[in-house]
Amino acid sequence: MSVVKSELLNWLLCMGYDVHCDFLDVLENIEDGNADLEEYKTNPKIYDEEEIGFLKTDIEDWEQEILKIKWAFLKENKNADWEQEVEKVKKYGKE
Repeated sequence: MSVVKSELLNWLLCMGYDVHCDFLDVLENIEDGNADLEEYKTNPKIYDEEEIGFLKTDIEDWEQEILKIKWAFLKENKNADWEQEVEKVKKYGKE
């Protein structure tokens, strides 16, 4: 098994985040929610408007959670490449 060296992973752990619940699951929720919105655009009969409204609100909330983490991390790690760090954390989550 390879060791993933990630400033973001280390930062999340040091700040007391549960990497899976507080970060990876939220990223997955955003991706799944956006996929559901795309599916709704192609087949609007599978969801009702109320469900879509709730989903859009949930996505906004999840994005705000990640944005808070991102800005706090980048405040302390100004030269970090956010996208690259996220990919490293995702790789860690798969191991």
